[in-house]
Amino acid sequence: MSSNDLTSADYLKARKNGISRYNVDNRIKIGWAKKRAITEPVKRKISKEYKKYN
Repeated sequence: MSSNDLTSADYLKARKNGISRYNVDNRIKIGWAKKRAITEPVKRKISKEYKKYN
């Protein structure tokens, strides 16, 4: 599958789930299934400043 196989409805669903088009395209590029790419939440990285104090 490539990002060319995604429809505008797929990107809209991803956006509603808080996932950018950039993230969806990269997920597809590394082999994620379409459903997972547009529904699995983005994991937020903990900043280095926060880690420094823990």
